[in-house]
Amino acid sequence: MSGGTWSMLGIRIGDDARIDCAVYAHATPILSISSSGVTLHLSPEGRQDIDASDVDNARDLLKAVTTYAAECERLHAEQNAAGEDGGDTSERAA
Repeated sequence: MSGGTWSMLGIRIGDDARIDCAVYAHATPILSISSSGVTLHLSPEGRQDIDASDVDNARDLLKAVTTYAAECERLHAEQNAAGEDGGDTSERAA
């Protein structure tokens, strides 16, 4: 990222989440993440041209999302195992 000010945007992804990627024949893709009335759109800076940094960013995004998914799966499995061992879980019937 070239100079400038950094900003932080946090979206808590809940049951209402929607994640899509729009692709076009002659323009760059747009990744959209929506939840709780907030939508984040990700696309390369130039809507018509892709350069090596765009490809690198897409690969970095894939690595981060893969790590995120693996951690969610790991934590979910741990929570389910704790529930089977008598621990308190929200998935247990009342």
